[in-house]
Amino acid sequence: DVTVTFGAGKPGLLRGPGRALAGRVELVDVGLDLSGATPMVRADR
Repeated sequence: DVTVTFGAGKPGLLRGPGRALAGRVELVDVGLDLSGATPMVRADR
């Protein structure tokens, strides 16, 4: 199964029951300015 999310990742797709239900998550960039958004996942670990 595949879940498509638009603009930014959604925390509910990576946590709790959503993680098991979402399957592979594909993010579609729709041109939003996310420079001030809080990252969901830290890449430095």
